[in-house]
Amino acid sequence: MSKAIDLLIIGRGRVGRSLGRAFRRAQRSVRIWSGRAFMANPLPSLPPASVIWITVSDPHIEAVSRHLASALGKAGFLPSIAHASGALPPSVLWACRERGAPIAAAHPCLSFGSARTPLKGGVFVLDGDPHAIDALSRLILDLEGKPIIKGIHGPRYHAALALAANGSGALAALASSALEAMGFTPPESRAILSGLLHSLALNIRRMGPAEALTGPIARGDVQTLARHIESLEGPDRNDYLAVSRLILRAALLRGLSQDAHSAIASLLEP
Repeated sequence: MSKAIDLLIIGRGRVGRSLGRAFRRAQRSVRIWSGRAFMANPLPSLPPASVIWITVSDPHIEAVSRHLASALGKAGFLPSIAHASGALPPSVLWACRERGAPIAAAHPCLSFGSARTPLKGGVFVLDGDPHAIDALSRLILDLEGKPIIKGIHGPRYHAALALAANGSGALAALASSALEAMGFTPPESRAILSGLLHSLALNIRRMGPAEALTGPIARGDVQTLARHIESLEGPDRNDYLAVSRLILRAALLRGLSQDAHSAIASLLEP
């Protein structure tokens, strides 16, 4: 039998490689397998691992789980099995559970823009069998991460995170285009926006999202908002109006007065 390891990752995409890199830096023994190569092997010989973390794309998780369950039958050990999806429950790993393996969903609440995404200090939302959650929590704490145990993995949960991460990324891309159209270089634009969003993230952590909201809408500054709108035209103006309506909804949570809300809502009508 091969040497025991802490973690086997199945999936060599951005999530899998980021996890592998982070846990190796945390002095954990890790192996990463390609999901395609794993599925192509009729009955792979598994290295004895404490945890097997499936990081393939969502449509393939159940098939990988069934293939993995077949391999567990001859493995001679019983690891905890997890998947990294935020949109699927632990039960998608039913085939492994039928083999007696504890299962879990372990979703890293991070934006994986590359295979070198830093995981230190990240939040992981966990759901599933207590033994699997305990094994995963120990790994996550090695990264100085924060495990949060909640039985809410699914489309609504995942949509909330996509709204924040992908929405912010899309808005940053539009803002970057606008800055570069004014003469800022791409590196200057990236520096401006990354610093701005980093300060926002710190304030959200300290104060909460509503209290971290700033700008003319949060202040009820109708005149500044009107100047913003007057400076824009075409699609840029339409995008600004659409996003400003969302900001206005959030500003009510922060305590914007009804008078200011009414004045701004009138200004933001298409």
